[in-house]
Amino acid sequence: MADDLISFYDYVDKNQDNYTESLAAWVEIQSVSAWPHKREDTIKMVKFVAKELEKLGATIEVCDNPLINEVTPDGCKIPFPPIILGNLGADPTKKTICIYGHLDVQPAAKEDGWDSEPFKLIEKDGKLYGRGATDDKGPVLAWLKAIEAFQTLGIEIPVNLKINKYQKMSQSKPATRSATEIYLLGFTNASNNGTRLPLRKQALQFSFDQLKINKKTVRESSDITIKTVADFWNKAYMPMTTLQHAIARLEKIYNEWRNLQKASKRGGATQIAKETAFVASFEDTFDISHVDAERLIQNPEDKLFLKAQLGNGRHSSSMAQIDGKLAVKLKRKHERQEAIKARTEQEELRHAVSNGEAVVETFESDSEKSCNENVDSGHDSAVTPQTKRPRLKNIVSPQVAAALDRTKISDRNVVYALASFSVAVGQNPSELALNRWSIRHNRMKHRDETILKLKESFGENIRDVPLVVHWDGKLLPDISGKHEKIDRLPILVSGQGVERLLNVPKLPNGTGEAMADAVVTAIYDWNLAENIKAMSFDTTASNSGICSGAAVLIEQKMNKELLHLAFRHHVFEVVLGDVFNSLAGPSTGPDILMFKRFQTAWPLIVRDRYEDGISDPETAIVFSSNREMMKEAIDFIQNCLLTENQPRDDYREL
Repeated sequence: MADDLISFYDYVDKNQDNYTESLAAWVEIQSVSAWPHKREDTIKMVKFVAKELEKLGATIEVCDNPLINEVTPDGCKIPFPPIILGNLGADPTKKTICIYGHLDVQPAAKEDGWDSEPFKLIEKDGKLYGRGATDDKGPVLAWLKAIEAFQTLGIEIPVNLKINKYQKMSQSKPATRSATEIYLLGFTNASNNGTRLPLRKQALQFSFDQLKINKKTVRESSDITIKTVADFWNKAYMPMTTLQHAIARLEKIYNEWRNLQKASKRGGATQIAKETAFVASFEDTFDISHVDAERLIQNPEDKLFLKAQLGNGRHSSSMAQIDGKLAVKLKRKHERQEAIKARTEQEELRHAVSNGEAVVETFESDSEKSCNENVDSGHDSAVTPQTKRPRLKNIVSPQVAAALDRTKISDRNVVYALASFSVAVGQNPSELALNRWSIRHNRMKHRDETILKLKESFGENIRDVPLVVHWDGKLLPDISGKHEKIDRLPILVSGQGVERLLNVPKLPNGTGEAMADAVVTAIYDWNLAENIKAMSFDTTASNSGICSGAAVLIEQKMNKELLHLAFRHHVFEVVLGDVFNSLAGPSTGPDILMFKRFQTAWPLIVRDRYEDGISDPETAIVFSSNREMMKEAIDFIQNCLLTENQPRDDYREL
């Protein structure tokens, strides 16, 4: 028996890697019974283990759960996961033990405090981390692998085994949207009765709904939440801050909650005080008001309403108290402003193309006359019906739109240019769709159609072609006209003679996460996920970092391993840098002054009257004593200049 145990332990030690791989596969199955949208994964986990037991020779039965069905909040019925019952061995002389465990896991997300993705097994300091690694997939897997070891080594199992594997672990609460309990917030069942502006707690709960249930990112959930909250503010006719600033306010509250959660295990008087203050602010209105709201609001009652809502805690003021006549007034005011705006556009256009009274008259359209009547009258009297205006002709064809984009003409200037051109060729401008909104709409439409055609044609040509994705961040001038540089990331793919620039997105920052998001988005946008086999990238920490580098994150986001093709030319730069430092000394700043002076003086150099460096008197003195070294240097330089493949070219495609 002792020899059997020794061989058993040796077998287990030799198969550690195999066991780890199996556990990783189990952890990846998101069998969270509290998530109705993952019910298929919980059933998949049961079937997966059932097959493993059959391979071991067990007699099993997959039984329907006696709980029958579970009802979700929207009234849908979904089945409870089945149960596995089984036997292995039936020797009456042996004792019988029961292998009892569950195959589902509790909800988990990185936002809950995990340092890594919960459903991806990782090893850290000799320990394995992943949802279910110890509760309870790991122990169940250990039983199965122990049985496998006995059978492989031909060792008799000393007992009979009864098997009971089930789901629905530790479910004291129903598996609904409200089952996700959040630290300090409780359950994410945010609601608003529609008569008051949303509270901080409601906004945060709704945001966590998007994070936990709908699996959105923090930024995506904040964006959805702000747009929902904005609906209530719009109904109250309350002036709001910009979407970007509103999102920043919500994320500030989320980050405050996140910091409290991280420190929750430490406890202490300071932590308790911070938690108490944070919870006390839940009943405050989530403030997304405009910084100058007091001045922008004209109605005194609305000012009192907003002031009451933004006070500490809830007040009696309600959105139901808003004067209904105000809505009508605001609507009419908006219509008058639009009419004035349309007339102003027509006046500008008329001034731009007028070559006499005849041209001016062409712009006196029916729509303009109706605008003038609406603005001047201010009465609700009946208007005499007018004949239907003929449809305006659209002259912004795909070719015209492409030419306008190529020449970088703004939408407003296009109106003036096309109107003047139409008069020159004898066309009546009033019969053409010459307004900034129509032109902008058509230009955007043609851009979308062009990129769609490019994607379709490119996809048809490279169906089975393996591709390499390349990216390299560049600081470029901001196209918005601001005198500053922004971080952009050119993303390309190539392979078997095919090259395509996918996108050059603007990055919020230069981190590996930002670059990985941009690259993966471009790949899926062009539907090239199956074609990508390798990555070519600069060997900076933000790209090649083992934890948060863009290359590693791209593999995680695409759920596949890719070949890493780091830029080899940086090896040559390192050598050249060391040579320069040994001769000129190390640089203490980001720029080499000698090179900066050379760059500044370059326009002043007469480049068609140069002299060979070998003719320089100081250089000639160095080489005068060693003609052989001079010949080798000249041969080396000529060889580098004449060769077709430069050392720096290899990063394009290895």
